[in-house]
Amino acid sequence: MSNDDPTQKLPEDADDSSGRPDEMMNAIYALQQDMQRLFTLFNSLNENFNSLNESFVSLDEKVDKRLQDTRPMWEAVQDQLKEMDERFMARIDGLQTEMRDEFRKLTKKVEILTQDVMDVRTENRLLEDRITKIERKPS
Repeated sequence: MSNDDPTQKLPEDADDSSGRPDEMMNAIYALQQDMQRLFTLFNSLNENFNSLNESFVSLDEKVDKRLQDTRPMWEAVQDQLKEMDERFMARIDGLQTEMRDEFRKLTKKVEILTQDVMDVRTENRLLEDRITKIERKPS
């Protein structure tokens, strides 16, 4: 065992007037003061915690109230956007069908026009050939 053990330094006689009991009383008093400061600090921290908790509860209530106030508006906006999207997509589908039909018609018209131009050019060539034959004949 070590000789540094504080219990070994206690006086053996209660009548020892070396001042040891006063030192112990001072140490106990200092510990009591430290404990009192710790309790005061703990109480202060507890009050701060409670204040913060109240603030969070209040903020949470405000957020919930605002959400309840704006939720119906937001849902109405979402419904309107959904309806607009559906109408827009339906209109686009209609336009695509209409454009497809019109392009088919235009393609047929171009085919007919091309055929007509070819027929006219063919007739024109035939007529040019006849004129050339007529002009070559000796009169």
